[in-house]
Amino acid sequence: MAQVTGGDAERVYGIRKFLGLREAGDGDTALELGEASSMDNWQVTAEGQLRVRPGLETCWQLSGAIRGLWCGELGGETRLVAAAGGSLWRLEASGGKTAIGTLTDDETSFFVFGDKLYVLNGHEYLSWSGSGQAAAVEGYVPLVVTAAAPAGGGTALEPVNRLTAKRRCRFSADGSSVLYQLPETNVASVEQVQVGGSALSDGAYTLSGPTGRVSFVHPPAEGVNNVEIWYTAAESLRSQVTAMRFAETYNGVTDTRVFLYGDGSNRTLYSGVTEAGAPSAEYFPDLYEIAVDGANTPITGMMKQYAYLMVFKPDGAFSTQYSAVTLDDGTVTAGFCVSPVNREIGNDTPGQVRSVYNYPRTLYAGNLYDWQSAAAGRDERRARLVSGPVARSLRAADPAAVRCFDNDREQEFFVFLHDGAGTALVHRYGDGAGIWYRYTGLKVRAAVRDGAELYFGLADGRVCRFTETAAGDDGQAIPCRWVSGAMDFGADCQRKSQSLFWVTLKPGDDAELTVTAETDRRRTYAVRRLVSRLAGLDRVDFGRFSFRTNPTPQVQRLRLKVRRFTRCRLVLACSRAGASTTVLGLDARVRFGRLEK
Repeated sequence: MAQVTGGDAERVYGIRKFLGLREAGDGDTALELGEASSMDNWQVTAEGQLRVRPGLETCWQLSGAIRGLWCGELGGETRLVAAAGGSLWRLEASGGKTAIGTLTDDETSFFVFGDKLYVLNGHEYLSWSGSGQAAAVEGYVPLVVTAAAPAGGGTALEPVNRLTAKRRCRFSADGSSVLYQLPETNVASVEQVQVGGSALSDGAYTLSGPTGRVSFVHPPAEGVNNVEIWYTAAESLRSQVTAMRFAETYNGVTDTRVFLYGDGSNRTLYSGVTEAGAPSAEYFPDLYEIAVDGANTPITGMMKQYAYLMVFKPDGAFSTQYSAVTLDDGTVTAGFCVSPVNREIGNDTPGQVRSVYNYPRTLYAGNLYDWQSAAAGRDERRARLVSGPVARSLRAADPAAVRCFDNDREQEFFVFLHDGAGTALVHRYGDGAGIWYRYTGLKVRAAVRDGAELYFGLADGRVCRFTETAAGDDGQAIPCRWVSGAMDFGADCQRKSQSLFWVTLKPGDDAELTVTAETDRRRTYAVRRLVSRLAGLDRVDFGRFSFRTNPTPQVQRLRLKVRRFTRCRLVLACSRAGASTTVLGLDARVRFGRLEK
């Protein structure tokens, strides 16, 4: 804010940078010039200018609310995938869409591991390779026992996989035995039997399910680990995996394990390594789990940070660190040690922890917090409040409905409240600015970035491009309103008057602005309208024709009589469809009168 002195009784105040929204809890009388007490659908640019927010341009219409969006490289191509109405869709740049699978119509999350896209929704666990149809993950079949004698025993090798009831075991045949004892009883079926690497026909053996014994018609030839039997147990732990809704990858300094959470418990399940030594998102061994703190509150968020894994619950935050653990039998396995970081502040919104500048950002008790390095250990000061300017709107939101998205390209963090007005609180965090603004009309349930393009999935089934080139929201006007604080211009005890304003607009195809005021004496004043349009044959409307071709910003003077006030609010608005208004600055001449009695 600049101040130009024009005499003892007259001064000119100018806004050179707009400072975003500040919902002051104790009123708007202490706001800085340039801060807004109310601000709808105006965006503050990196240069501090006020601009109409980008508009929505519908690209795809799906049936049912959008439940999830994902974009990334898969199969050598960039893919855009949406979940809506009980189906998975591949969205194509041409505007086409292809159904690639079915699933329960519920909130859906995605993650990539290896060369596949995996899908979680609390009911199913699917995978997609980038072509064909998505399918349920059947799960890796573990080798549970090796080097067993026909009578049983052997060496335990891999834990059972929660995803499947299938197992494998290998026997060293003695050349005479025809009865082979499986490591489990109550076996549902035998899937296949291999002897010396060759599969036997079904008639070459029989199964006694209750006893878990396989009887061969002819004894297998003697050998070492030459008999492999694939069987299916009667019970499965698959529901423990499919109940999970969210995932994070971590394994110390690498990301070779998948941690699943979100079933409403304090447990996270993590993946294992196959017999071939390959990390797999299709192998979740039994007992590979971490119970974080008390069972009375669930895990609501996980985020890797450096060599640590941050874990959040509604009543606290925790840090997990990888280490190799040697068991009593000499086996070396992965161990994960959990340490408390904060016993009060955590995360309320399941699956919405995001990384901003490599700091996990969480929503707790109506506030957003950034978390500093996990390596510092327990320190209550590590949670830094970042949402003070929008506390009123954020605390009124339902945490279960909130969705968060970080547009790291533009360094804007979106908090979609999913209320009746479609409110989105936006934090421009680049360059340490810390500026907030509020959008309305965005009932967004999922968001994703594809290069420079930003896509929003809406509750009505639309997937829209969020772009500055859109003429409003699918042609509909975007109502914009900016209201300053109740300004006293440094003299709370003195009556003042305003009559002249100078507004600088950036010329555009359809730039216009209305200016009015509110004071302690009156709520309504005359509304003055400004335009700054460029001439162009592609958008000619002879009713509003302009011969202006110079793109240099123009200062426009307007008269608006606002008299004998103590405090005044300025109101800038725009509600024209397709408006491309950018306000670069504003000056107001203030005349000071007598003191209030």
